[in-house]
Amino acid sequence: LTQFALSHKRLPNSQTSLPNKHHMHSYAILAAVAAAATQQTLPAAPRAAAPLAPKKDEVCVIITGFDTEDTVGDAVASVLEQTHANLKIVFVDDGSRDATRCAVEHALAGDHRDHSVVALPASTPGGVGSVANKGMEACPATSNYVAFLDADDVMAKTALAQLVEAAQTHDADVVLGDWFRYDQNTHKQLPPYDLKATSSLPRDTAFTVEQHPQVLRASPVPWRKLYGADYLRKNDVKFPTGDHFFEDNAFHWRALTASKDAKVAYTGTPVVAHTVGDSRQTTAGIDGADAEKLGGYFPNLNAIASELLADKAPSFLLCEFA
Repeated sequence: LTQFALSHKRLPNSQTSLPNKHHMHSYAILAAVAAAATQQTLPAAPRAAAPLAPKKDEVCVIITGFDTEDTVGDAVASVLEQTHANLKIVFVDDGSRDATRCAVEHALAGDHRDHSVVALPASTPGGVGSVANKGMEACPATSNYVAFLDADDVMAKTALAQLVEAAQTHDADVVLGDWFRYDQNTHKQLPPYDLKATSSLPRDTAFTVEQHPQVLRASPVPWRKLYGADYLRKNDVKFPTGDHFFEDNAFHWRALTASKDAKVAYTGTPVVAHTVGDSRQTTAGIDGADAEKLGGYFPNLNAIASELLADKAPSFLLCEFA
C-alpha cells in the first residue's frame, strides 16, 4: 500500500549484503563514542498505545414507509448526513406498491455502515405498530440507542448528536427533542402543538415521570425521541398491534412508565421537521370525514388504561390519563 511504503536507499556499488563482523564492530564503537560525546543515550522503544475503548453511542435509526417513493430519499439522506456518524439505518417497507424500496436502496448505495432493508410482503393493517416492532427486532445487538423517523420527515443535521449527548450527560433512558411542522402545501413552518406540555420541562437535568408527569401530555410521536436500546429490551417496550391507528400513544406511555425509575431528559432543540398536509397521512381528514381513523384512537386508550390498572399504577399516572 503506497501510504505505508517506506523509503529505501541502495548501498554503494549495488552492495546489498550485510557488513562483515569487523565493520559491525566499528559501527558499534562509533555509535558509543558519539553518544558519549553528546551525553545522550539511545531512546527507549516507544510503548504500544493502549487500545481505545469502543464508544457506546451507536444509534439504530428505524424508518418505516408505505408508498413513499417521492419522499423517502430525503428522509434517508437526512440520517446519513448526521454529524453523529455512529449509526445504522433499518428501513422497513410496509408492502409498498411503488418504488419505495428502490429509492431507499439507491439512497443507501455507497454508504458502508451496514444498513438493512426489511421488506414486508404486504401492507400491515392499521398503523405502523407491527412495522415499527419489526424494525426494533432488526436493530443490531451492538446498538446502544434506538431512534425513529417517518419516511416523509427529515432530521436536523445535529439531531442525533444532541440527543445522544443529552442521554449520556444525564444517563437518561428516554430523551425528548423538540420539533416543528412543515406544511407542504403552504410551505410554512408551524410550531408544535404540545408547547404547553413541554414548556415547563427542565432542560438541564434528568427527571422522572413522577416529578414531571406533564411529559405524558407531550406529543407521543416516537421520531422526536431517543430511547436506550437496553431499556426497551429489558422492559419489553413495543408498539401495540391491530387494525387501528394512533399506536404512538400507547408506545409513548409504555416507554415512559415501563420503570418507575426511568430517567427522562428534554433538549428543547428542534430535531425533526414533520411534514403535514399530505393526504396519505393518518391524521389527514381527521376533522370528522374519516371516522374510521378517528375510531382507532380508542383501542389505544383502552390498552393504556388496561396496563395502568393491571400494574396498579400510582394516582399521579391515573390523574394524567384522566
